[in-house]
Amino acid sequence: MTTHDAPPQPKARPRPTVWRVGLVLGLTAAAAGALGVYAARRSLARDAVTSWLRAQGVEAEIAFQAFDPGGFTGSLRVGPAKDPDLTAEVAEIRYDLVGFWTGDPLGARVTSVRLVRPTLKARLKGGALSLGALDPLVARLKARPSTNLPLPDISIEAARLRLDTDQGRLAGGLDARVDHGRLQRLDASLDAARLAGRGWSAALSGGELHLVTHGSRVAVAAAARIDAAQVQAGRMEAGQIKLSGELPYPDLARKQVLGEAVLTLTTAARRAAWGDGPREIWATGLRQTATFRGQGGGWADRLTLDGAVTGSAHAERASAGGASLHGLDLGLDLSDLTWIRAGGDQARGQARVTLAAAGLSQGDLKLTGLAAALNGSAAFSGEGLRTRLDARLGARGGWTGLGAIKAGDAPGDAALKRALARFDVTAPGLVLAVAPEGLSIAAPRPINLLTATGGRVTLTAAGPALYAKGQGGFRLVADGGGLPAADLVVDHYQADAAGVTAQARLVVAGSIGPVVDGRVETRGQARIAGGGLSFTADDCASVAAGRLELGANDLADLAGRLCPDGAPLLRLDKGWSVRGLARDLAARAPFLEAQVREAAGPLSLQALGGDLALTADVRSARLQDTAAQTRFNPVTASGVVRLAGGDWTGDLRLADTARRPLARVTLAHDGGSGDGGLKLDTGTLV
Repeated sequence: MTTHDAPPQPKARPRPTVWRVGLVLGLTAAAAGALGVYAARRSLARDAVTSWLRAQGVEAEIAFQAFDPGGFTGSLRVGPAKDPDLTAEVAEIRYDLVGFWTGDPLGARVTSVRLVRPTLKARLKGGALSLGALDPLVARLKARPSTNLPLPDISIEAARLRLDTDQGRLAGGLDARVDHGRLQRLDASLDAARLAGRGWSAALSGGELHLVTHGSRVAVAAAARIDAAQVQAGRMEAGQIKLSGELPYPDLARKQVLGEAVLTLTTAARRAAWGDGPREIWATGLRQTATFRGQGGGWADRLTLDGAVTGSAHAERASAGGASLHGLDLGLDLSDLTWIRAGGDQARGQARVTLAAAGLSQGDLKLTGLAAALNGSAAFSGEGLRTRLDARLGARGGWTGLGAIKAGDAPGDAALKRALARFDVTAPGLVLAVAPEGLSIAAPRPINLLTATGGRVTLTAAGPALYAKGQGGFRLVADGGGLPAADLVVDHYQADAAGVTAQARLVVAGSIGPVVDGRVETRGQARIAGGGLSFTADDCASVAAGRLELGANDLADLAGRLCPDGAPLLRLDKGWSVRGLARDLAARAPFLEAQVREAAGPLSLQALGGDLALTADVRSARLQDTAAQTRFNPVTASGVVRLAGGDWTGDLRLADTARRPLARVTLAHDGGSGDGGLKLDTGTLV
């Protein structure tokens, strides 16, 4: 029996209508899912970024306004909601996706960041900078290895910054643009601020900083306005500082600056002062400018500068040690300048300094046309400044301490006033040395003062230094042209802000006031301060005079000693005065045809405004008759004689050599009319 298999039956197919419906439903579901994810993109991105920041230890909140595959825009807050450290009304981030197709690890590369009206709070305490809630993120980014990915472009618009420091708070605004890691422009402003530290304080009314990059150069412009500032004993009011110029753009990858640098610094102040009270040094109407031109190289503590500095400074008025200056100008030229930071800041170069002042006054001393030029080397290091400068200076001046020339002046007084009224001072060969130990001045060549009348005063140093650390010694010799012949040797002097004190030996001969052909030899302490001079003798001074002019009552051949009485022996200040205790004084009185010997007692002689005043308190004196016919035997005298306003008065008591009273003598003489005389009262003596 033959068996045949049944033919195969065809498989059942789904109906076309059902397949198409399933496909449509699947695509619709996928599209709906994709649309749902896209619709939730802002929330997903916000959650992702916020979670990442929190994972870095940063509390933050982000509200996205727009989001697409190439970037996003939103607002940003970092830090506590009530007191955030960073906020931005608009934060626009653009990025590119990178991966195996770009030769980079899979991820995103930020190409640009734009922040609009951001605010940032920072703290600088104990030398450490803190950005608050951003500190953990900054620390992590610093710890990450560097990559070769291009840096993003950054734009900051209308930013507000606040920096709290140990010295106070600084706040201001900022606009900046960085392209491919290079700063293109920065504009910053500083609000008013009050700062204070140990030994200093400052009140700022504002400031600004501008940087613009063009090619390989950066243009700089900065300014600060200072209402008041104080550093130690120094003070400044209404000041301004400006800095402008161009610098090479720093190579951040190689950490070096290389190229030409041109910087100009200008400052101004209404008033600056140092010290207090009579020792205060002050200046008003201050202006200064200095320009550096040269080459820079290195980085930070390895930076070097080579070039030159030119500058000038001006002060309308200045005062120091009782001296007042006006129209003060300074010029500075530093050439072959080298500044090295490696191993500690060091600088050296050649210096040329010029000084000029329209006028200087100190009491009755007036100088005009002051000029000085200094040339030499200068160096600075951690030890301080060191310079050695050859200097020359000159000035014209006059001293009117004896008053104006009057018709009634004695010939010697008129000649001396005329000599001191106009003179020239020249110092052709000074050597100035500045070191951390202080300032020293050497005078290898004499300093000369030449009067218009032909007189000469020569000053030479008494040792290697005319001045060193506020002290020194010198010899001064004067003669001719109406000047008294004087030889003053200052063994040692000490100078400070208040004046000069000196140990001196003096021999002077000449005529002054009523003294004709006088001579004084003494030693003691001289003091120059406030435009005046005083001299206090160590011991009795030897005095002599050919004649003491007292009108019709002249005295001749004076000789004796004038001893200290606790006050200066000589003063020169708005006139002159001599005061002391006379001892062993002898003189002839031609108008009495008598001679005074062994006179002793306090004596005061002074001239002020041309008027002569004398007080002689005669404690004891011996009076001898010198007439051809003997009129009286030697007698002793005591009492007081005065000259004031041209009038003489006196009250003397006479006794014999055994001290027995003889008579009372009253002196009254009117200098204007010439009337007067001596009234002799012998009492009961017949």
